[in-house]
Amino acid sequence: MIVEMEFIEYRPRAGKVVADAYGAAISEGRAPGTLVGFWSVDVGLLNSAVALWSYDDTEQREVAHRSADAPAWPPALDGVVISTNSLLLAPARFNDPLTPGAYGAFYEIRIYDYETGSVATVIDRWADMVEGRTQLSRLTGCFAGNNGVVDKWVHIWPYADGAERDFARTAAATTGIWPPETGEWLLHQENMIVIPAAFSPLH
Repeated sequence: MIVEMEFIEYRPRAGKVVADAYGAAISEGRAPGTLVGFWSVDVGLLNSAVALWSYDDTEQREVAHRSADAPAWPPALDGVVISTNSLLLAPARFNDPLTPGAYGAFYEIRIYDYETGSVATVIDRWADMVEGRTQLSRLTGCFAGNNGVVDKWVHIWPYADGAERDFARTAAATTGIWPPETGEWLLHQENMIVIPAAFSPLH
């Protein structure tokens, strides 16, 4: 399995228009892949959304995007959507299945850039420690890739509220169970708090 993380930037106050267009296209079967999650960004790049798609492999994705319905995707939002871009990622071996369900009022998406060639070791170090961290709060999944410049490491965490997030992160740090030490290759970090759409399988 691979996942595609799609980033959609749109004009101010157009979030509902964009979400409605994606939701309608998905319900009509016009999406090229299987939707895993769709979130609007609440903290991070404002006036943007994130969609997560799954495919069996890169070949299935390429075929889907070349299909007859592909010209109708993404939804026609001329003058509304400013830009879209995507990351192709592979799930970490320790992930649980991406099962639809209600897991949190908001999700935290963290994206780390690492030196090319280092992400395999990052995965190993996370694999050694992640069980302890997931005792404190649920992990949706971790995903790795390369954008042609750097290794990408994406991890997604759902939370019921801010108090649960604060507790989990504080407890992990004070007990020393988290985070894994990967700073020797770390180049950049970004973080966003996102809210699931009504039609998002992960919500």
